Formats: sequence, structure tokens, C-alpha cells
Amino acid sequence: MDKKELIKKLRENARLNLDIPYDYNRGCGYGYENARLLVEQLEPDKVEVNEEQARFLKKYESEPLLSLICACSEKEEELLARARLCGYTVEQPKRLVVKANNFGIYFTMFRPETLSGIFGTKKCARTFTDRKKAEAVATLIDGSVEEV
Repeated sequence: MDKKELIKKLRENARLNLDIPYDYNRGCGYGYENARLLVEQLEPDKVEVNEEQARFLKKYESEPLLSLICACSEKEEELLARARLCGYTVEQPKRLVVKANNFGIYFTMFRPETLSGIFGTKKCARTFTDRKKAEAVATLIDGSVEEV
């Protein structure tokens, strides 16, 4: 349930209870009405954008909103406008580690002189943000890729 649905539901419940002449129900109606007023004061949810969209928003930070909307693609208009008005957070890329299948240990780095892997605990594991690179290392050491 989002904020708009909650406000609608509280408004309906307040109307139902305020119309009934009994004190208890009127009190419930006032309670619903007070809850609705509090919900309306909530800050709007921030929008999550990717790094490219964040750079775009930063570029048009001092420009009018209309300039931002005209400069972006049609499918991103609503998202970027909401991000500009309500605030935004930049999504973090998925972090991946490579696990050596046979041993339950994790890849940390390659030994440069022999190109063999050095392994350790998951806490010490090398993290990747590019799935293709992680899969390439997993293929070399006969391992598997896991999200952290």
C-alpha cells in the first residue's frame, strides 16, 4: 500500500465513523482523521537512479525543471522529474565474489609470477562489479560467482 492508498483508506474510515452518532465511533473518526493528516505530512520517498541518471541530474541541477525534462528521453521523464522534486539516491552496483567450488574459499588475487590464484575468507575476497569479469575468473579457477 502506498501513501495515496493509505490516505484514501483513512479518509473513508473517518467518514464512516464520523457519520455514526455514538461517541466511541466519533472518536475513532477523529483518530482516523488525525492519522490521515500525519500521513500527508510525511516526506515523499526518494527515487533510486543509476549513476548515469545521477550525472544527468547533477548537470541540470541549476537549470529549470522544464529544461531537464526536455533534455532527457521520454521514458525517463517521470523518473528524473520525481528525482529532482523529491530527491534521489544512487543505486549501488551489485558486488560479486568468486568462490572456489571444491574448497569453500574465495578468490582474493592472482599470483603474478605463476598466474595461480590466492584464496582466503569471504571477508578478504576480491569484489567485482562486472559480472563478466567475475565469471571469467570463476572459469579460470573452476569456481562460481556469488552476490555479496
